[in-house]
Amino acid sequence: MRGPEPAMPRGRVGTHEALWRAIREEYASRAFHTRIVAAFGARQPFPTALKDCERRIRQCVVQLERLGAVCPLDPFAQKPALISSSWSENCGRALRGEAAKAARLRMLAAAVDGSGVEGFLKRLSDEALEKTAPAFQRALADAVSRERMHAAKGVPPEAAHIRHGPLGDFLEQAFSLLSSQHGAFGALGPLVRNTEPALLGGIAAGAATVYFTRQKLGRKRKEE
Repeated sequence: MRGPEPAMPRGRVGTHEALWRAIREEYASRAFHTRIVAAFGARQPFPTALKDCERRIRQCVVQLERLGAVCPLDPFAQKPALISSSWSENCGRALRGEAAKAARLRMLAAAVDGSGVEGFLKRLSDEALEKTAPAFQRALADAVSRERMHAAKGVPPEAAHIRHGPLGDFLEQAFSLLSSQHGAFGALGPLVRNTEPALLGGIAAGAATVYFTRQKLGRKRKEE
């Protein structure tokens, strides 16, 4: 994605140039999100962010066609974005990129010279700031909590996000959140922090099976 520092437009900006800059922002985001999905799989919030990015690119194309302007080629298509092996670093970079993009689009909207695209540019800015950035902020907070929990067991950050299946992943997310809260586990804290999520998932699944079996037997006895 583009760097975190917004580039202030100098003076007034023509409508075509403003839309070219806007679609370039989305091209950069698309390249980064695409690379992350290819490397890490369909792990949220990147797939949703990528889908939204594609939608905004189409919207920019519609605006350009409405004005009879040529749509620029994607300069990032042939040079894939660089990513990190750390999930938290990628989430943090995406968060900073969305915040910076929102600022640039807002300043672009203020500098554009007529033709009614100010509102469109502001909507792009608002979506980046109010929808996409918060999603990456939550993902970053979750990643940091999970990596901190695994660090206590000597697990490096790049290995802290190995998938354990739906139940295991859910439990790991819950435990990483709770372990960041003082006193959340009480006496169970050391046990939970030092138990693999996959094993905890098996324990939870087994406990659920026993529970529902007992409930079923209880209902059957009452009926008899």
